Amino acid sequence: MDRDTFFKIKQTFQENYFQHVKPKLTEFEAKRKKYLKNANLTAPIFIVLAILYFLFYDKLGQESCNLNIVIALVVISIACHKYAQWLLNVEIKKSVMPHICKCFEGLSWKDSSYDLKESYEPTGIVENYNISFVDDVFLGKYNDIDFEIIKTSLKKDYKNKGKTTLSALNDPNSDLYKSMPFLLYIIGFAAYLAGKVGIGQGNSKKIFDGVILKIVSVKSFASHTLIKPDSLIKMTTVNLNHTELEDVVFEKKYDVYSNDPVDARYLITTAFMERLNNINSVFEADKLSCAFYQNSVYIALKTKKELFAPCNLKKPIDDASAFVEIFQEIISVYRLIEHLKLS
Repeated sequence: MDRDTFFKIKQTFQENYFQHVKPKLTEFEAKRKKYLKNANLTAPIFIVLAILYFLFYDKLGQESCNLNIVIALVVISIACHKYAQWLLNVEIKKSVMPHICKCFEGLSWKDSSYDLKESYEPTGIVENYNISFVDDVFLGKYNDIDFEIIKTSLKKDYKNKGKTTLSALNDPNSDLYKSMPFLLYIIGFAAYLAGKVGIGQGNSKKIFDGVILKIVSVKSFASHTLIKPDSLIKMTTVNLNHTELEDVVFEKKYDVYSNDPVDARYLITTAFMERLNNINSVFEADKLSCAFYQNSVYIALKTKKELFAPCNLKKPIDDASAFVEIFQEIISVYRLIEHLKLS
């Protein structure tokens, strides 16, 4: 992306923020305080339960204190604020995301009702899963190249045979929320944990939590090439052979697998390596996997960062830093598309 194009998009983003986004944000300040209050009231309840269990576990007929129960109650207490922030962001996104997308030509946003139909296991970037929880979906076209940005959690439920996409488990605008906000906050929190953590889903395993990018290539490539974090055991969930590259620094961070080593070296250029490291940094990914598969590039960014979140529960609602991060995250994808030189 050249300098002029970048600053033009940035200026449009800033103008749109002050003209359309910020005025809408002021409407949510009262709700931010309400959700923060609910979280502050709920979190201590689980701490008290943890303390009571630790002191009186023998009254429950247990011979020793189960530390797993204590730890679980403390973790739930900590998660209360995370849930409240997620709940507030669900409302804000519906109001402001359409305006954010107008800053980027051809970009649209979908909420958690989006049905994640595509299966990502064949690419090799994630393990086998059968439950997906979608938070955000951006669909766009840049330089005539279609792309998707999907924020999702993937799980493997060994009792569930088919694939399931879980949408948002609560509607903050419902009449029930308005009439019984605190009680419904607790019930909604339980549903949130069930969807995010897997409580009540049988014997489940968390596979992935982060962002999956899909960039559709206009240039065909026959190979299937996979980039995974470096590991001692050179194995993948797909049938590919380990391939060594000449770049020593890249080899120390990643392992490359392909059914065509020559094509793999052609696809993974120095420029692509740099852009991959950049997008890894912007999204603050703990792990990154990438695949060239069926004329598309797939990137899985496993991260604990709260991505595409318009607000921080503990900061004033009009704090612009969250929107700066959203801008940087989307721009990093645009720059990756340009560096791939797929057009």
